Amino acid sequence: MNFLERLNVYFYHSDREKKWTEDPARILGWSSEQTQFARFSVFEKSLNLRDKSILDLGCGYGDLVHFLRVKQPIKHYTGIDFHKSFIKQAKLNADNSMRFLHGNFAQMRLPVHDITIASGSLNYRSNNKNYLPTVIRAGFSASREAFGFNLLDSDYFREDRLLQAYDPKEVLSICRNLTDDVEIIRDYMEEDFTIIMKPS
Repeated sequence: MNFLERLNVYFYHSDREKKWTEDPARILGWSSEQTQFARFSVFEKSLNLRDKSILDLGCGYGDLVHFLRVKQPIKHYTGIDFHKSFIKQAKLNADNSMRFLHGNFAQMRLPVHDITIASGSLNYRSNNKNYLPTVIRAGFSASREAFGFNLLDSDYFREDRLLQAYDPKEVLSICRNLTDDVEIIRDYMEEDFTIIMKPS
């Protein structure tokens, strides 16, 4: 994503912070907390997270780690987001096993963790056709055991100026250039799909 694309995302969330002051899920761009948690549940059910280190790309307020810890004990968690106010708020609810970093995960050298997750953060529009393959490669390289991410499905989601949908077959092709162990999950929400990649 270029500077103007990131700025567009920044103003989108800033406007939502003013509009939905008491609804964190809506501020982050989810249609509801239920749809946010539905996506989180896919990762919880598909990955062995017990006593693992987790890297969260586009962490927002850190909702993912709080959701997962109710289900499975997490050894260590690192969340990255380029929206300063999200990171500031996330740190208020963090304990010693959590670390929150302000930065653009697409341009950072990512710290290696057992499992990397990107939930919702790869849906923002970019005119750079190499953006998604580059981020997938970086996320997978930062993962000892698995990289999981979700995307909007172009068969069902109508794109707009902010959000971009993808053809699942094309995404699978990108992933299979990196590993043979790729799983796609499509049974939880019509307009969304999840990819789980593991070293083969």
